[in-house]
Parts: sequence; C-alpha cells; structure tokens
Amino acid sequence: MHVVLRSSQARGEWSMRAHKNRKHIENILKAQAQRFGVKLLEFANGGDHLQMVLRIPDRDSFHSFLRTVSGMIAMKVSDSAKTRALKTKFWDFRPWTRVVEWTQGVSLAVDDLIHQHLEKIGLILNLPRDYHRYFKEAPA
Repeated sequence: MHVVLRSSQARGEWSMRAHKNRKHIENILKAQAQRFGVKLLEFANGGDHLQMVLRIPDRDSFHSFLRTVSGMIAMKVSDSAKTRALKTKFWDFRPWTRVVEWTQGVSLAVDDLIHQHLEKIGLILNLPRDYHRYFKEAPA
C-alpha cells in the first residue's frame, strides 16, 4: 500500500523535516508499525508530506495504524495535547492511498519516492515523469 499524508501547516518550525521533528516522526512510525503488525517497507519525509510504502496484514490494523500515526505526529509537531487543541486541522485531507502490486508496483513507488527526494534536495533536475519517452535507448 502506498500512503501519502499531507499538511500545508507543516512549514518552518512545524516542518516534518525540522531537526526536532524528524527523529520523532521516524520513531512514531516504527513503533506504531510494530504495534499494529504493519511492515514499513519505505518511508520518505518531504517536509510538508510523508510518503510510505506499507505491507498491511488486514484492514483493521491499517485503519488503526493510520489513525494513531496521524494523531501522534500532528500532536508532536504542533506541540498540542488534549488540553491544548489546535484551532485548525493539521492534515489537509484524508490520507491518499493506492494498492500497489507487490513485485513491480512497490519498486515503482519506491523509485518515485527516491526520484522526488533527489529532486527536492536539488541533485537532479525536475524532469517530467514520462521522461523515458524522450530517449531512444535507456540513458547510460
């Protein structure tokens, strides 16, 4: 399963890539994945969005994993609590998900995660996703 969580409020101090938030988010994801039996195959932190490739045992575990992870991350990043609630929602939309085929689909999703990360840090140009059609052969 390919999952994307996005927040437009995750900027500056609330960025999920901020030094104080990065490790907390990783720890939350790993701990909750273990708790609910979800296998976290790949994870990318884009600062304002999180992308994950998961292997889930069943629908209930997946639902519980997403519910707890999204709540814990929002509370940790925004420094809110039950007694100090946020005035606006932290997450923009419900999580975007798609089912990916185990062999080829996962590697495509992971390749896309890596491509987006390299674009974001400026190591490669922002090429169109169908850039391979511009080459007659695979580039060397």
